[in-house]
Amino acid sequence: MRKIMFFAVALTLGCAGLTDSASAQMLVNEFGRVYVGTDPRLGDDTAHVLAMSIQGTNGEYRSGAKLAFGDFGLQERNGWNVFIGEWGTYDSDKLWLHGKKGFALTAYTGNYTVAKWSTDMNHKSFFNIYDGVRMDRLSVSSDDCHKSDIQPIPCALPRLVNMGGIVYHYQPLNNHQPVGETGEIVNLGELTPKEMTDMEEYCLAMSARENGNLRYGLMANEVMNMFPELVDIDDEGNTYINYLELIPIMISAIRELYQTLEQNGLQFGLRESYENYMRAVHSDSLTDSNSASKRHNNSIGNTIDSAVLYQNSPNPFSSATSVEYYIPSSATSAALYVFNLIGELQRTYPINNTGRNAVRIDCVGLNAGMYIYSLVVDGQVVDTKRMILTR
Repeated sequence: MRKIMFFAVALTLGCAGLTDSASAQMLVNEFGRVYVGTDPRLGDDTAHVLAMSIQGTNGEYRSGAKLAFGDFGLQERNGWNVFIGEWGTYDSDKLWLHGKKGFALTAYTGNYTVAKWSTDMNHKSFFNIYDGVRMDRLSVSSDDCHKSDIQPIPCALPRLVNMGGIVYHYQPLNNHQPVGETGEIVNLGELTPKEMTDMEEYCLAMSARENGNLRYGLMANEVMNMFPELVDIDDEGNTYINYLELIPIMISAIRELYQTLEQNGLQFGLRESYENYMRAVHSDSLTDSNSASKRHNNSIGNTIDSAVLYQNSPNPFSSATSVEYYIPSSATSAALYVFNLIGELQRTYPINNTGRNAVRIDCVGLNAGMYIYSLVVDGQVVDTKRMILTR
């Protein structure tokens, strides 16, 4: 103990003696704050909150400081193993947590893994979270420019009806990891009151977690049979279902069901509702057509009933496609409009000829994805169809 006290006093005196040195690597100011690295910047921490400050070597704001743990080699030699620092070499004010082969977030005694990032045996990287997640909003990368070989989902409805939703109690995954070099159980001896309280809180939390909550979901083997791409298995044999990507499958299934019912003579007025919506959303784009409509209210019904919009061909297409239509001679104005799936107008093709003709649509300036095109005659939407652009 005497040696330890002597070393601490010597270190303190040595650091204090470096306070006025311009080349100091470690010093203590008059408020007891420890500086590590380059000289401190005057005016920092005016409220004297910090106990220690690690200074970088870049610029006025001493950015780029890093605190390493264990060996730390050259980056070009695949070093830079485990460290905490500031992102980049400029004054980014962003925390950088780096683990070359992954990292883990733990709680309680350190053996309870809350989350971890790592690479599995198939060299796929995953960020695993072993507790519930709450967030304000979740968005998934889905840029149309990054999609290729776009096709409609085949047989969505027949495959969905082969799966059934279930309600169940779930036993959480084992996310307890040994702490220390051996992971052996250590005799802690008699616990202090605070240690007893911490241990009780830990046991209560573990008990609540392991009892499991009521959940709703699917059987993994049923999903595997119908949609194997939505099932993943980790190195320990645990199975995961990509519930999020079931959403477009369910949308496709609803569409299949709706089309089947329509083909059997059942009408739900959905097309009319959609057309009214399109007219309201794109009223600015259709101003000229609406004006023509008001001048010819008496003949609108017959004109709309006889106008026809055909499915584009080819569909899907990768460079250009053709949309055929029929415009009756009684029409005074007509146009073909192309929108993306969020209702933004992409193209306008005025139609000056009556009879059966076609509009050629090329892909220049359009991203890969699904588009909606509508034929408007005398201010009224005749029909709306979909087309798919692939790359």
